[in-house]
Amino acid sequence: KVMERLRQTKVEPTGERALDLLTKREITILKMAARGMSNSDMAQELHLSVRTIESHLGSIFNKLGVGSRTEAVIQAMKKGWFTLEELA
Repeated sequence: KVMERLRQTKVEPTGERALDLLTKREITILKMAARGMSNSDMAQELHLSVRTIESHLGSIFNKLGVGSRTEAVIQAMKKGWFTLEELA
């Protein structure tokens, strides 16, 4: 369902770049979340604690004005920050 919704999402680049809003680490974590990785998997791959991943996700949610991982990914895709093809 989520993947179908993402495919139907209209991309309207805002001119706002990801790095204008998010840190490089937050962008990395957002892309990992978009790939369906769990917080513990992200923590292990990035050599961070799960709590640090949760903190980064909270920061991403606040900056994007969203309340979930799915909403964050959809917002990023609408802004043209990454595509489904890049996540494969």
